[in-house]
Amino acid sequence: MLRIKQGDTFSLDAVVKGDGVALDITGWAVACELRTRAGTLIDTLTATVTSAASGLYTLAESAAGVTASWQVGVLEFDVKYTLSGVVVHTETVPIEVERRVTV
Repeated sequence: MLRIKQGDTFSLDAVVKGDGVALDITGWAVACELRTRAGTLIDTLTATVTSAASGLYTLAESAAGVTASWQVGVLEFDVKYTLSGVVVHTETVPIEVERRVTV
């Protein structure tokens, strides 16, 4: 499980693979939402393709410092890939948000 403390910077590098090999994601739309397990939207994460030919992208919080308002507990996200009307989602990823002690 991923872990983050409220107020920390959230940035996660990822690669799209098929059969263990990086896929070219040129032309793909990548989207990601962070939600409570009950489905309440917490943040629409920014997905930035960093190297389409190598299948690389980065997920980040929607704005600097927004994680300070993420609620403590287990949240979850998946990533939605869209190409030419075909939609595929990743598995759901849990992320534990902990209360920060030092402000």
